[in-house]
Amino acid sequence: MSGSLLLDTHAWAWSLTNDRRLSLAARQSISAAATVYVSPITFFEIGQKVRLGKWPDMAPFADSLADLLLQQGGRTSALTGEICLMAGTMDWSHC
Repeated sequence: MSGSLLLDTHAWAWSLTNDRRLSLAARQSISAAATVYVSPITFFEIGQKVRLGKWPDMAPFADSLADLLLQQGGRTSALTGEICLMAGTMDWSHC
């Protein structure tokens, strides 16, 4: 096991659904990580998109997301005001 990873919403969801859009290298990194972290906002995003019908592939997983994270050896990351501000002011291109 090596280090920790913070996964964004899609990376984590794809790891749960075995989606081919998650590369082999990413899968291996997730498997090798000592801890996988997921932002609490990820749960909100998935729940909202499932409710609106915009992410039907995640509907079967929505009610058990917290348990699935624990089964992966994962944890919910802390989301503080400082982290939100830092993320919001980052100067980078995110598509």
